[in-house]
Amino acid sequence: MQLPPTSIIFLVALHIAGSAGEQVTLHEHADFRGEFTTITLSGNECFNLPENWHDRASSIDTKNNCVIAWSYSGCYSGSSERIAPGTRSHSNLGGVDFNDKIRSLKLCSGPAEASGARWVGVQAHNSRRQSHQSSSINGDNENLHQAAQRHAEYLASNNLLGRRSGNQNLADVEGSREEEAVRNAVTSWYKEERHYDYGNPGFQTDSQHYTSLVWKATSQVGIGVAWNPSKKLFVVVANYDPEGNISGQFEENVKPQPRFATFPVSFYEHHNYEGEELRMEVIGGCHNLPDGWENSATSVKLSYECIVLWNQRACKGNSLKIKDDIKNLGDLQFNDAIASFNLCTTINNSD
Repeated sequence: MQLPPTSIIFLVALHIAGSAGEQVTLHEHADFRGEFTTITLSGNECFNLPENWHDRASSIDTKNNCVIAWSYSGCYSGSSERIAPGTRSHSNLGGVDFNDKIRSLKLCSGPAEASGARWVGVQAHNSRRQSHQSSSINGDNENLHQAAQRHAEYLASNNLLGRRSGNQNLADVEGSREEEAVRNAVTSWYKEERHYDYGNPGFQTDSQHYTSLVWKATSQVGIGVAWNPSKKLFVVVANYDPEGNISGQFEENVKPQPRFATFPVSFYEHHNYEGEELRMEVIGGCHNLPDGWENSATSVKLSYECIVLWNQRACKGNSLKIKDDIKNLGDLQFNDAIASFNLCTTINNSD
């Protein structure tokens, strides 16, 4: 039976629409070996792998495409990895700790995903922000990225590290490539949380990069990165919109990590937990001992696995990490020396 011309046109259009898209091949083993499956990705659509390919891929031939892979179905949840031409993860996902983890993926789209440094910057921000009850930030504002890039190039070419403005974070950092430098910059900004006093919310010079990073009302970020050959460091710039660190708005925009909300720590005037007692709740960042207790504690009991004691306010100076009750701080040369403290977890147990 001969089809009418309109039906033929419809079928041809359907075939073209069905075949549109970019192909990506997932391999069972590293170096594109073993069993494989080829899928077609289109636009900004998420593709969920069939169950027999859940947590199975060890390498991806992206066919010169840029893709984002997630460890959960549905994209946008779980851990993720950007895999694009020039990245080191194509042939061995184990090299980026993403072996046997993929359940969904999509093509890169938008200015942040198209650039590795931008994408890393957005992801690094969001991993920190989510821990502090702040919504995810996006990197879809090209003007914000370009402004950050121009500023980074200006600072690098003139061997400068300018003073941050209200809507900006800056850093000079090491890194083997741009992506690593951006990740290091975000980590350095976040480590300032140790100095932030949640009990006295407001602008604090030693934690201003941290508060900009997690500022709840901020919805967009632009990332710029440039190499400074004089210092042999990368200059990283993050521009925020709307800007943070607004006077009078810190309490509602800078939140502690919920799991740190109530862990009592007891300080005692004398050894063996004797004399007057001071109980303090741990809420994420740095805590200064109140007047009258600074440099007065001789023993400590804690209900959390690890805290850091400091001999100056704002978690500065000499420090002592403790993971158990201490009957006599004198045994550790820290008697009558505590001025502030914070949880080890707020600095990733790395300092």
